[in-house]
Amino acid sequence: MRAGAVCYTSPDVPLRSTPVRRKRYMLPESLMSFDPGLTLPRSGSAAHDQLVKASGLSLAEAKVYSDFVWDLESGNAPNHHLFGHAANIQGDTQLEAQLVSNGLYCGNDGGYEDARAQQLAKGADDWMLLLQLDSDQEAGFMWGDVGMLYFWIRKQDLAQRAFDRTWLIMQCC
Repeated sequence: MRAGAVCYTSPDVPLRSTPVRRKRYMLPESLMSFDPGLTLPRSGSAAHDQLVKASGLSLAEAKVYSDFVWDLESGNAPNHHLFGHAANIQGDTQLEAQLVSNGLYCGNDGGYEDARAQQLAKGADDWMLLLQLDSDQEAGFMWGDVGMLYFWIRKQDLAQRAFDRTWLIMQCC
């Protein structure tokens, strides 16, 4: 089931306002800007596991690293960003994007335990984070219980500006 959409407009096409049919679902207008910055892989992601393995960190060192990332990101609330690593709350959203886009339900463990999951997981690296939107009191939006929205897109789809192939995932505490 598709739960969100990304609309891309070429910079040379003038924007025009259109009426909203269902104002009940409309978010308040909010200005955001993005600055270059560093994101680090969080515990629970394949990128984190690859980093720990490649660097040869012990379990204790990996825990120190994970605590450092958590502390670093906690000081930057709300944590909105384009691209980079997702600040996963409940698990690997990159893997989830791969599994759900191939028909597996990941609202419980069933999708991850499905016979197809291990084979499909090999394609998770094709996905990249397009946009992460944190709950933001000032902007007027809350995703579940202080959650985040993650918009994932395959690298080849981004190159083709095929934003209709973007997948939205929500996680919350």
